[in-house]
Amino acid sequence: MAASIERSIVAALDHLNVSREKQKIILKKEQEMAVKELLDGKDVMAILPTGFGKSLIFTIFAIAKGQISRSEKTCVLVISPLKSIIDDQIAEMTSLNYRALELSVDNMASILSDPPQFVYCTAEKVLEKSFLDELKNSNTAIHKAVSAIVVDESHTVESWTGKR
Repeated sequence: MAASIERSIVAALDHLNVSREKQKIILKKEQEMAVKELLDGKDVMAILPTGFGKSLIFTIFAIAKGQISRSEKTCVLVISPLKSIIDDQIAEMTSLNYRALELSVDNMASILSDPPQFVYCTAEKVLEKSFLDELKNSNTAIHKAVSAIVVDESHTVESWTGKR
């Protein structure tokens, strides 16, 4: 299994590097460890400095997971507190030819029936009853496709007390 995980990470990096016009991506040790743990089915909490490339962890994971389980859809649900971050990440994924959508009233039915590789949303949107019910139902397409739930920029999420 470890060799398969290693090959899928290398293939995912190669695929991303071919798709990008920017500088070649090389994973840092911490990023690679996190991706390997995710691909091995483990929960991961990556507490890394700003600008370290945390979003690259779930991007490489999604691409590699898709290569490992070709017959199954792979979707990463990314919860982010800031609309500007959501917009930037969707633009980046779309530019690399990945299907990425923001969860909204307008496209919820589409996301639920045919999950994209990346679904971005705010904490408020993911907690809407209609979406949560579908996500929890093991017979739905979205439940079957979601391989990871990522809380991005968690330091900006307010606690129930209203304090950060």
